Amino acid sequence: MLHWFLTCYFHDILAGILIVSLTNLLLKQLRLPPLGSFGTVSCFVLLCGLFWEYVTPLYLPRAVSDPWDLLAYWGGGLIYLLLC
Repeated sequence: MLHWFLTCYFHDILAGILIVSLTNLLLKQLRLPPLGSFGTVSCFVLLCGLFWEYVTPLYLPRAVSDPWDLLAYWGGGLIYLLLC
């Protein structure tokens, strides 16, 4: 079970954490307010996830869509908020 989770969803959780942290680094460099609330992080990560899951397969043949990945991205964004 753990191997299945690590193989299928762990990298998606990490992607959720990394996309928010990298975006906040960029926003800090531009002297803009960071993504720091539940609502903004949730919307941002879910929009990124929708793109990755439903637009990317249109131009990248090896990409597949998995709706559970959206939950993993969102979970990564929430982990980022908890760590901050």
